[in-house]
Amino acid sequence: MLHPRLVLAAATIVVLTANAAPPRVSAYDGFTDYIYSSSSCVTPTDPNNLYFEPSIGQVGTALSLIQNRPVLGWGDNTGSGHYFYNTLWSSSSRCRFQDYQRASSCLACARDHGRLKGGPWVSGVGYVSAFPVHYELVDEYCGNHVVITFNGERDSVAQKFRDAGYSTVRTYVGNTRGFTQCNGAVVRSDGYIDRLRS
Repeated sequence: MLHPRLVLAAATIVVLTANAAPPRVSAYDGFTDYIYSSSSCVTPTDPNNLYFEPSIGQVGTALSLIQNRPVLGWGDNTGSGHYFYNTLWSSSSRCRFQDYQRASSCLACARDHGRLKGGPWVSGVGYVSAFPVHYELVDEYCGNHVVITFNGERDSVAQKFRDAGYSTVRTYVGNTRGFTQCNGAVVRSDGYIDRLRS
């Protein structure tokens, strides 16, 4: 039997050329709709698809919810580092390295994986932390992780938070750019984000 996220991923994996649309900036939290593999913050690698807001938006609080049960319990911290761009940070350092990354299992395993970055205080909102997530497998063809789904993982994480008593607000932001994996598959987001709230 296939893993539930693999079934959800069937509609997500499309072999097409990547959309070259520039990243859009969220209306109020300053984060762009993507994260980046280098400190130049030029080439996006994954969509931002989950955010922790107000009372759980501080990065330490968000990390505690990610690492501990009963919510996620993700303890592994292996994987490549990525950068986040936020227009509310000072103009000299708007591209910043992730604060943390956590995964449900080891680097050489199929796993749930996400990177966490705390954002600045947003007037009228509070702290917001970005937590882009995906489900990944090690592909025998290219010997590296390949993302199977962004959407299925976002939905799974959001449901776990709802099961633990948190609320979620889904918003369409249009971050549907495709990302080519090392096996040639292109995986894209459906353009929605979930905002996790207490």
